[in-house]
Amino acid sequence: MFPLLGLLCNSNFWPLILNTPTLRSGAGDRGFDKYGTIYLNEGTEEGVFKPHNYSNSKMNGKTIKYLQKMIALAKNNGTEVILFTSPVYNKVVSFDQRTLSNYKNAVDRIVSENSLIYYDFEHHVLCDSIVNFYDVTHLNKRGAIAFSRIFSDSLIAMNE
Repeated sequence: MFPLLGLLCNSNFWPLILNTPTLRSGAGDRGFDKYGTIYLNEGTEEGVFKPHNYSNSKMNGKTIKYLQKMIALAKNNGTEVILFTSPVYNKVVSFDQRTLSNYKNAVDRIVSENSLIYYDFEHHVLCDSIVNFYDVTHLNKRGAIAFSRIFSDSLIAMNE
């Protein structure tokens, strides 16, 4: 899974994936229950999360088209749209430069064309600790609580 790009419209949230990645290496989520409530310490990192390298640079045009439609629908109904990229565990996730560049260019273009507010949490300090993640691209309960606070603080600061 590529970094998750979220669309926040009022209290609704729709996750979107802007490309169809090719995953190299194995996935690792051993040690967690299905709710992500078991917290691991830093010493277990190597046994749980194996390196992931995303290398498909082709963007998913259909998803971008539907994102544009959702943005237009929200704006036509007087709803402010905020876009964000969610945290990923950055010690084991990597993207080739072409894929990363294409992803960032697509996000920048969408943000610019639609005059959106955008938050990039992909490399937030939250991403440095394994105890916040269920797997390399999904927060567990602890991480979700921490991220919710960080994200809400960002939204509050935006309105001050």
